[in-house]
Amino acid sequence: MPILALILYLLFQSPPSAPAACGVDFSSDEIGVSLTLPSAAWKQSDHGQGRAQVLVFSPQADISTRCSVLFLPVALIPDGLLTREEVLRQVAGEKYKRVSYGPAELAGRAVDLLVYTVDGHTTREHGLRRGDFYFIFQLAAPDEVWNDPAARAQLDGIRASLRLRAPRSAPAPEAARTTPSQIRSKRRAARLTTEEPFEILRHQVAVDLDPEAQSLRARDRLRIRSNLAGLSEIGLTYTHVNVEHVESSVPLSWNTRGAPNDEPLAPRTLTVEFAKPLSAGEELSIAVETASDDYFVSIDQQLVQEIAVVGQVRADSCFSSHIAYYPVDEVNDAAVELALTVPVGYTAVTGGDPLPPVTAQGRTTFGYRTDLRSPRALPFGFAAGKYIARTGQSRGGLNLTVYGKAGEAELIQQRVDVAVEAASIFERMMGPLPWSHVRFAHVTPERKETGVSLPGLILLSDGFFGDLSNVDLSSGNLNRSDVLDLLVVVDELSHQWNFYSVSLPNELAEGISSFTNALFVERRHGRSAYRKTIDFYHDAYLAALELDRDVAIADPAIYQTQAYRGIAFCKVPAVIDMLRSELGDELFFRSWRRVFEQLRGQRADFDEIALLFSEVAGRDLSWFFDQWFFRAGCPRIQMDQQQTGDDLTVTLRQTHDGEPYRLRVELLVRGAGDQTQRRTVDLHTTEAVKKIDCRFEVTEVIVDPGRKLLRVVNRD
Repeated sequence: MPILALILYLLFQSPPSAPAACGVDFSSDEIGVSLTLPSAAWKQSDHGQGRAQVLVFSPQADISTRCSVLFLPVALIPDGLLTREEVLRQVAGEKYKRVSYGPAELAGRAVDLLVYTVDGHTTREHGLRRGDFYFIFQLAAPDEVWNDPAARAQLDGIRASLRLRAPRSAPAPEAARTTPSQIRSKRRAARLTTEEPFEILRHQVAVDLDPEAQSLRARDRLRIRSNLAGLSEIGLTYTHVNVEHVESSVPLSWNTRGAPNDEPLAPRTLTVEFAKPLSAGEELSIAVETASDDYFVSIDQQLVQEIAVVGQVRADSCFSSHIAYYPVDEVNDAAVELALTVPVGYTAVTGGDPLPPVTAQGRTTFGYRTDLRSPRALPFGFAAGKYIARTGQSRGGLNLTVYGKAGEAELIQQRVDVAVEAASIFERMMGPLPWSHVRFAHVTPERKETGVSLPGLILLSDGFFGDLSNVDLSSGNLNRSDVLDLLVVVDELSHQWNFYSVSLPNELAEGISSFTNALFVERRHGRSAYRKTIDFYHDAYLAALELDRDVAIADPAIYQTQAYRGIAFCKVPAVIDMLRSELGDELFFRSWRRVFEQLRGQRADFDEIALLFSEVAGRDLSWFFDQWFFRAGCPRIQMDQQQTGDDLTVTLRQTHDGEPYRLRVELLVRGAGDQTQRRTVDLHTTEAVKKIDCRFEVTEVIVDPGRKLLRVVNRD
């Protein structure tokens, strides 16, 4: 998923976690707040991330009526409720309506009060700054609740009970000190595996979907090959479904080990034991039957995962993304034949080359085939509905088909046009895809939204299916709802290259898709808009560091910090942009094409990419990867200036902890009457002094005026 929304908005919009019982009185020393709830029916859920504290109290599972307390670092909300309102306008669009804004009183303190409505719900937010944090007290409910005197009295009673005291101090998180060599050791340890005892060569999966009964049945005839002499058993992984039967042409036994019910995506294990062990190189077909009488899996928001429903079979929309409804091995790189059978009138789609559909007895089977073997992070998913479709083709011959609902012909064509436009960018940067079809399908989850890229298939939900005809990306602001609708098409299509054609580390793949979003903006609106988009990523990364500690992009610990989104989705594109500046466009794009040509169908890591870039550039670029991918944080530069007559002396110092970065820093010297000079300083050590012959009185020296570097600049 793209970041495409401010961290502030994501913090508050996450769905409730499992509610814990809450008494009538609530108090928090960390936030410095106490209040009284109407009754024990009001449950508490924690939506915080790192230093950002977000507590929600509600008597309902859908939290439509709620009291919320937000305690956010000021860097995330610099203009208080006005920053909050800007984000709401961008995301909610025309649904957002301001009712009033102005001074008010809360718990004996002077505060700002913002009252607004979104889709028939009215929200009252009180805000004030408390040191390095901003405090928001929110009451929200549907309008019918506000109009009910008894219900409104309950909400007003919570506000009247609120008491504020000094919050507990919370120090800013520090960046991790892990060195590049330590990170490489961790990555090697994670990748070190012995030879797999067996491999799956091909899946032949026949899936029967019954939208009315909400059920799924699948039969997978998988072909395996033993890599060891005397292979007596194999272990396969699946999720959610039940394994009902396993058979083969040779005697075998089987058993399953399930996952707890509260872990819907936790892997389950199917163990198959052979009466006679297999010899090395021996191949065998095994048939596994799975079923689910109610195919529906929903998860709460997680650190990396935004979507809520990862699979459902329902009358209006069937789809599956993360569920292994057929058994897979750890590598998940087998060729696949997938046949999806649905009632006549439905169309079923997945990745792969299409086979002719077959209709019999009121049901149609849609077949797809993928002979390419490539490691896949997710299994082959599917989508089924009463679809209409439109197709376009990229310059490289890639077929791009969008499936939508009746009445959506114009919206479908818009997405075809965007996909064709984006594919031309990706083919320039990453070469052709090794398959000839990518399909998009409009799905309707029972709750929340989804936008996810699967092998050969991209799922887009209702919230991402708006009108794209007049979307303007030139401001570089990626928060608006119409921008989300457009860029989710671009972002998820990019993953067909950077996650499936070459299996890149997830943290790098997410950032490459963010960067290719910026290339799309550049194609539409030019270089200035591209620079604004990169600036957006700079700011979002630095804001994320207010939540939790910073770690290096390549550090596996990136998945243990609440700053993950800012690092993977925002720092990575900023770093890739710096690599573009370092090499120039010709070498930069040629290097990426080499990466995708040489590593196609493989799992690739940072050092392999660095080596290929160095080969194309004809010089060692390991230093660049070390300081930007294998190091946490970014340089902090302090500048001071002195002018004596025509002599200007500019001193730059790197003030961050650790070794100095290797930087080339541009200076813009300004004087009265629009007089300017530009100079470049190589800042490879802790300090560099630049003497400039300047025949005008200097009014300002700007460090890195084009924000080409990911950095923080301070002045003496």
